[in-house]
Amino acid sequence: MLTIRKVSSKIGSKLNKMEKRDVRSHRFIFWDRPSFRDMSSHDFRRYIEELRQKGRRDELARIVRRFVQWGSATEGVTLFRAEEIKEALEQIRRSSRSLQFCDPVRLRAWEKAAEYAERFHRR
Repeated sequence: MLTIRKVSSKIGSKLNKMEKRDVRSHRFIFWDRPSFRDMSSHDFRRYIEELRQKGRRDELARIVRRFVQWGSATEGVTLFRAEEIKEALEQIRRSSRSLQFCDPVRLRAWEKAAEYAERFHRR
């Protein structure tokens, strides 16, 4: 029988494994931005961290919002903090144009991903 502790440790270990994986979907999500498309997984992660350190929240918010609209939640959890994902979800819900392109099921999946990220103290 699975206990909550066993399940949470399994999820936590799975997230740790995913964090080490290459993030490749950024090349498809940002197809129209050659600077992102041509970045390696490591360079893209480093760029995200650089934006955080420099306090460029506006650029980071645009990247997170687009990732939420088109990207994989499992990759997003390894890249972005829970509060960044939640902020992007709020911005998408406030914008009628963004809602046109975003499936409600996708938004719920990202909400769950933000909960997992928060629960397991990601970054």
